[in-house]
Amino acid sequence: MSQPTCLVADIGGTNTRMAISDGLTLRGDSITRFKNADHSTFYEIIDLYLSQMGLTRVDRAAVAVAGPVSGGRAEMTNLDWTFEDTKIATKTGAAHVGLLNDLQAQGHSLHLLDREDILTVMQGNRQARPTDTQIVIGMGTGFNAAPVYHTQSGTHVPPAEIGHARIATANDVQARVVDAIAQAEGFVSNEHILAGRGLERIDAALNNRQDRSAADIMAAAQSGDASAIMVAQTQAQFAGSVYGDMALATLPLGGIYLIGGVARALSPYLSDKKFADAFCDKGRFATFNQQFSVHVILDDFAALKGCPSYVMSLA
Repeated sequence: MSQPTCLVADIGGTNTRMAISDGLTLRGDSITRFKNADHSTFYEIIDLYLSQMGLTRVDRAAVAVAGPVSGGRAEMTNLDWTFEDTKIATKTGAAHVGLLNDLQAQGHSLHLLDREDILTVMQGNRQARPTDTQIVIGMGTGFNAAPVYHTQSGTHVPPAEIGHARIATANDVQARVVDAIAQAEGFVSNEHILAGRGLERIDAALNNRQDRSAADIMAAAQSGDASAIMVAQTQAQFAGSVYGDMALATLPLGGIYLIGGVARALSPYLSDKKFADAFCDKGRFATFNQQFSVHVILDDFAALKGCPSYVMSLA
């Protein structure tokens, strides 16, 4: 019996990634990336992509969106796009449409990733088991996290918007950064610090510089610029503090998985002892936090692998 043809999409603040799958298997030659700035709506991209693939319809569609999803409708957090499952069904001809948060799609992909897709930046002292809870954390244009629960009825990844919760400070340097951002922007969230522009905000607060993009800062750090290295180390320490808190909130003994371009670029600093120290700086629970492992997902298309898994589970 042939497998259902699925259109899958992962829509971030900057790019839309798309592919066709036969059941759970992605067609390697179908994986495509579109720049969102080149298109007015996602529906325009659907038309273009199906035309490129020589398709007029698919059996199922799964669309992962960097923003909250409710009642078959989604809105982007960092882009003025909206989505409706009924419109996606009309555009694709799909009998089943799954509209989910992008972190949910990443959670559904974890069991499908190859070893070479994963870089361990902090090895915990506990051996993970298949039924252990995991958590996926997205560090890209935006920031968010979602727990991954493995139940008898399958994998469950509830949506979350923790990126917009107030960030806590753990030392004087972090307090200095947050105070500087608060003076300019008011409320300071996890996303203000841990997404891509967080590097620029930290640079402004610590080095009084407004002239470097996040990419410029990371390039300068790689070249040995001391001020840029301090910015990257500070973001990594913020991450350690926040992720250590998330570990206590969700107990992801199966591992913490970081996704996104910021996580990949920051991985040398996430491997540093300063990150691990910040992660475990939890008072009498410091030893407890040593059991968690932290990994960076290197595959930029991992969410596309999770989309078919999700939509194939729908009735």
